[in-house]
Amino acid sequence: MLFSGLPTRQESKGDVQRLSSSDLVMHFFGQQTLQSYRAHETILNQGDCTGYVFILVRGWTERRLGLPDGRCQTLSFGMPGDLYCTDLRARAPVNYTVSTITPVTIAIVGKLEFRAVLTGNPSLSRAFWREQQASLAIQQRWTGMLGLLGATEKVAHLFCEIYKRQEHRGGTRDGACVFPMTQTQIARACGLTQVHTNRTIQDLRRRGLIALRSRRLVVSDFEALARLAQYDCGYLDGENAPTKAACATV
Repeated sequence: MLFSGLPTRQESKGDVQRLSSSDLVMHFFGQQTLQSYRAHETILNQGDCTGYVFILVRGWTERRLGLPDGRCQTLSFGMPGDLYCTDLRARAPVNYTVSTITPVTIAIVGKLEFRAVLTGNPSLSRAFWREQQASLAIQQRWTGMLGLLGATEKVAHLFCEIYKRQEHRGGTRDGACVFPMTQTQIARACGLTQVHTNRTIQDLRRRGLIALRSRRLVVSDFEALARLAQYDCGYLDGENAPTKAACATV
């Protein structure tokens, strides 16, 4: 889940700024190892036991749950600042697989060292637990959305969420953001077939709501897209959630 909402050392009461993934890594300078991966490589396998926390510094990842018969469901897409293996028990098992979508750089921090830094930095500790709550809220949201929404609403909701997550990190410009996911990955995230996903994306394009060009998502009318998806971005922010009106403003 995103870890970009960390208070800086200069924070004042009621004024929480965001740290980039590089700022986050600086908290663990000298205690972390940087590891690079190419696109379409596996970082963690479901069932692995690890004594480390993984911080996504650069690139995009896919987190998914697999069944013995080979079927799998995408749980989330990772972007810089997100964390994996946040169960801080020593060598706790991982209940998902993480693979790369693009070339990726990961900062690997021992759980003992991670806990020690949190203990010595109350602001960082509060931010960590707040972001864990937000991660749970996203998962709960998608559990409901997969059962309640139709195909067009699901895909529109995914586009809204990816756009807003990047907007919160300053990653959008002129109504566009990075979007490296394929239609296969969109289908896995939304519980749809690739054929149905393709038709749904074409429908959203025909309505003039979105465009996908050169691995970028262009949102022509976020307010209309959010209405179609019944999207409320408050779950992304937890206690600092904006109003619905703010969510629908680009």
